[in-house]
Amino acid sequence: MSRFRPGLVPTLSAAFAVGVLCILGAWQVRRLHWREADLAAKNAQIDREPLALADALADPAANAYRRVFAQGTYDRTQSIVVTPVSRGLEEGARVLTPLLVPGAGLAVLVDRGWVASSSLDAFLASELAKGPLPAEVIGLAFPLRIGDAAPGTREPASRRVRWARFDPSRQAQVRALQAQVPYRLAPLLLQAQADGTTQLPLGGFERPTSPVDHRSYAITWFSMAAIALATWVGLGLKQGRDRPPTELRDAEPPPGNVA
Repeated sequence: MSRFRPGLVPTLSAAFAVGVLCILGAWQVRRLHWREADLAAKNAQIDREPLALADALADPAANAYRRVFAQGTYDRTQSIVVTPVSRGLEEGARVLTPLLVPGAGLAVLVDRGWVASSSLDAFLASELAKGPLPAEVIGLAFPLRIGDAAPGTREPASRRVRWARFDPSRQAQVRALQAQVPYRLAPLLLQAQADGTTQLPLGGFERPTSPVDHRSYAITWFSMAAIALATWVGLGLKQGRDRPPTELRDAEPPPGNVA
């Protein structure tokens, strides 16, 4: 008869491994629930009616992912492009332009949309030639971490038109951008929604999605815990079958006297 003899060290190792893997799996489940609630809240914000710019500026953090209506004049001489940005299989750039708001004494940075790399130089040359552009825009709001950055402190010769990346939540990047424009930027960035035309730049934003598949990670951790447990059981059964003969003899009772 086979016996279950896993041994002390394998048992302690298996208990530790299973415990750690189950903790990691449970953590991913909690992250999944948090992520689903966060995405639901953001999508609910997007589905609300557009908010006036003045109301959105009253509390930029609370109005993140809210569609905001703004009107003013694009200062196309101060546009920057963030490149490379892919759209499907094609490389291109996002065009960010300050929208001068009348009476507010500031400008709202607007991500107007995407331009293919093959058309980018011609588009920028055309923008400079045309000058200011009156506009009305509805865009998705993201807080812009202005901090105490001062406008117009960067020398014109050092002004950057092409940026490798831009994140409105990174204060160092926002500070550098604020320093190269001659007016105060509002603490919001608007990502313009699509206008249904093919005119460049191509506006539009995507619904927020999770950058991590927490469900798959949880399944992976729990599966690894099950494998560790099964390995421990299999080792214990094998140890029981493979006991040395001396152990078997020691375990057997002595034979009785033969009459």
